[in-house]
Amino acid sequence: MPPKKRTTVVDTKGRGIPKDFAWDSAKDEDVESMDKINSLAWKFLKLSQIKEMQAKSAVELEQNFAQLLEKNNLVISLVDSIVVDYYVAAFWWAKGKQFNPQKISAFMTLCKNLLENLTERRLLLTDNLRELTTLLIGVGNQIESESFPLEMFSIEEAGNVLDYVTTTLFQHYNLYQTVLHSDQQEEVITLGQSVETVQSATTPFPPPLGEAVTLDTYEVYIKTPPPSPEVERELLKVDLSADDVDVLSKLSIDDLRKAVTGTTSEMLDKFKEETNVKLRDREANFLNRINKITTVAD
Repeated sequence: MPPKKRTTVVDTKGRGIPKDFAWDSAKDEDVESMDKINSLAWKFLKLSQIKEMQAKSAVELEQNFAQLLEKNNLVISLVDSIVVDYYVAAFWWAKGKQFNPQKISAFMTLCKNLLENLTERRLLLTDNLRELTTLLIGVGNQIESESFPLEMFSIEEAGNVLDYVTTTLFQHYNLYQTVLHSDQQEEVITLGQSVETVQSATTPFPPPLGEAVTLDTYEVYIKTPPPSPEVERELLKVDLSADDVDVLSKLSIDDLRKAVTGTTSEMLDKFKEETNVKLRDREANFLNRINKITTVAD
């Protein structure tokens, strides 16, 4: 009898994802179980999330990352909008480089770690560069028994990643530190509106249609003016201290009479002027009304 063919089952768990892997039909648990333990892939974005984001526009990506990062104040928060734009730009760049989902996920995790080093750990530029150098060790590794964070990238791809991170984050490191570490100044913008309300029933509003006058004319010539403010007796009272009494005792009767007469005359002249103005206005009002009656009678 011919010998039976033996079927060999190869366990790929933790050995890395092959280059000819079918990404379209893969699931999150498949790639996570196959990838090496030290890989940066799938730490931030899952395979299902990357597949969904690859088909979306930049505006839709902004909404996705805002929801993922719980940044809900993009319109009013400068810090939230900067962080979301940082991730949107990174994903769009990786998509343009036609990286596979594993490389996109690892690259996004790298960008996340570098930004968190700046915002949360508050590392200096030199320390963050040292972290990046450590993560780039083992790029292009083909040995299954060894595991490195970014080994899925080739040397050329790793150079492109390094150029991108340098020109976007490290080149503007001080600017990111200033904006993300400083409290944003809050500005409250208000818009005042004037609302005209109906006056009380005691005053005709709008102006009587029978007289056919504008509101300004009515208020100036027809509307009963408010009563003139009476001169309060308190204004005439003087709280005299001991020093004031001593000063007044040195004044003669004629000096006091002149002071009182001058003050009284000034107040009376002002009152007389106001009264004359009101009388002239009232006289003009009556003349206008008489003219209207005369015109109607003719």
